[in-house]
Amino acid sequence: MHLDAVATTNPGLEAVAAREVADLVGSDASTDHRGAIGFECEPADFDRLNRRSRTLHRVLAVLLEARFDRLDELVRAVRRFPVEHYLEPDQSFAIRASRHGDHPFGSPDVADAVGQAVVDGYLDAAGRRLEVDLDDPDVALHAAVRHDRFRLAVDTTGPSLHDRGWRVCEHDAPVRPTVAASLVRLAGFEAGESLLDPTCGSGTVPVEAALAARGAPHSPGRGYALDRLGFLPAAPDGGAGDQRADGAAGTAVAGRDVDPSWVECARENAAAAGVDALSSFETADATATPPAADRVVCNPPYGVRLDQPESLYRELFRSFDRGSWSRLVLLTAREDLVPWEPDERLAVPLGRLDAAALAFDR
Repeated sequence: MHLDAVATTNPGLEAVAAREVADLVGSDASTDHRGAIGFECEPADFDRLNRRSRTLHRVLAVLLEARFDRLDELVRAVRRFPVEHYLEPDQSFAIRASRHGDHPFGSPDVADAVGQAVVDGYLDAAGRRLEVDLDDPDVALHAAVRHDRFRLAVDTTGPSLHDRGWRVCEHDAPVRPTVAASLVRLAGFEAGESLLDPTCGSGTVPVEAALAARGAPHSPGRGYALDRLGFLPAAPDGGAGDQRADGAAGTAVAGRDVDPSWVECARENAAAAGVDALSSFETADATATPPAADRVVCNPPYGVRLDQPESLYRELFRSFDRGSWSRLVLLTAREDLVPWEPDERLAVPLGRLDAAALAFDR
């Protein structure tokens, strides 16, 4: 049996996430909408995607898709849907609604209408009234309206996958771990290679790279919403995946930062992630210490945080030019200060900042 899935990720990095999904479960994913990809997979793939993906935020199993003109048509479709096959009688649920387009109703109306339809449909089919718990439900159903399309899906994830448990020390302006993991993939980094982040801050990029090289879970020990979904089986490997017993022999992951307090912070995070033996950190000025690694990945300070951003970028790229590397990936909101033409560019909005991931090859 195949199921349709929708997974959210960082806007602008949908193509990177799609390649990861293909690598993990062999599915051909494509952009569903901004910040989300859609694909078809096996029921057991949801377990592997949640436990092994490094670029995804949330994985939804699609239950129902329909076109509609009026809200009452949507309600009838949900009420007829056999939701009793997916929720146990003693499970509470909540509707998380979203709406995009021009409609005479808002997302709260969608949530109320769909929630009532689920309750009524379950009562008709199973003779039981489901409990609604808006704060801490056993099962979260996502009701998404996009123009004339409606989708009902169940959350298989729980707390977003970008919230890594190993990040015990956080930088003042940290890069999101899923963005860091996407940059590492964009750099083409593989186990057995070397990777350097010359402006590492609290070490998010090197830690994500080291975890990927070892094939280790992104957040060992955390639970997932799918653990409460009886219709989704566990992955055959129990989520163990492709962890490498040799600790990814030959891999060298390193980080540098001009501030020794952030170097210590990075070491703490690497230890919490269990990759301190695979990574090293040192205090160094990226503008004065040319990089030497197969892959260089960095998230340098943006101009809004600097007194003299032009000087920083000029000296940083002089250092890059003197260094030794095969692919350099840079995330920046000051693309106007980058003196080189990238070989690959992905627009990656960071909050209100128009940032971009730039890749350069040698």
